[in-house]
Amino acid sequence: MKNLRLALLLAVVAVFYGCTTLNRVNPTDPQAGNYIGMHYLGAIGDFTKLEDFNVMGDAVWCVDSVTNNVYKYSTSGDLIFSFTGGGITAPTGICSDNTFFYVADKDTVYRNIKRFDPAYVSNTAQVQLPNYSSTYNFIKCAASPLYLYAATSTAVYIFDTTANSLTAASPYVFTNISDIKYNPGTNEVVVADSGSNSILIFTPVLTNPPALTYQRQLVFTEGIIGFGIKDSYIYVPTVTGIHQYYYNTGVAVKTFANFGEGSGKISAPGPCGIYGNNVLVGTGTTIKYFGP
Repeated sequence: MKNLRLALLLAVVAVFYGCTTLNRVNPTDPQAGNYIGMHYLGAIGDFTKLEDFNVMGDAVWCVDSVTNNVYKYSTSGDLIFSFTGGGITAPTGICSDNTFFYVADKDTVYRNIKRFDPAYVSNTAQVQLPNYSSTYNFIKCAASPLYLYAATSTAVYIFDTTANSLTAASPYVFTNISDIKYNPGTNEVVVADSGSNSILIFTPVLTNPPALTYQRQLVFTEGIIGFGIKDSYIYVPTVTGIHQYYYNTGVAVKTFANFGEGSGKISAPGPCGIYGNNVLVGTGTTIKYFGP
């Protein structure tokens, strides 16, 4: 019996060493020769219906439109705290100016932007600051040091955060706004219009009242929802992965998160954000995390 076992072992070893070395061909594998430079790192959160998220410092703030909760996660994926209340009844967007964070609440009665101080983590009565109220049905928002840009599905409105008042509306008419961000590196307001599958870029003009001046747009052949901006690049998740483009020209750089069938694949558009060199994409129930 010992000789039989030894013979079988030697046969297996002979077959193993007789085979050609298996080459790594997965472009999301850091050890592959054709590595694309980005790979799946894990997931953040467990949501019923994630509507939007925003990276503020080393935290990821999220809103769920079914639980009506606001969640704060660390960038390593740990839940720091969550809260409901504070007047939030139908959250669809969240943004920050690195001092406060704002929640766009699609409430059928109040229709306002709710402002919170992240220094308080448990008492929503202390957290909540005066609302930016209006009769408009806001769904998304973006914030700069001076202004808050609140979006309905077809228009962008400008709030003066010092005077706490609505100051102007962009004359540009959109089809279906799905995301809006302020780019501090270029001082531009960037709007995703999922109705036209385009991302439009505007420059704020500090007139009285302030305005948005159209600059250019990026047009896509696939459906889009959100995007992320990092330095000279813009990242757009679609049904075929995460696409990286040059921000100024729209020229494609590369695509990642498009290989295989596992957790590391993006197969639908969704909200998108940046943390350092990492790209985060919301899938409805979680946030997938990709990095170099």
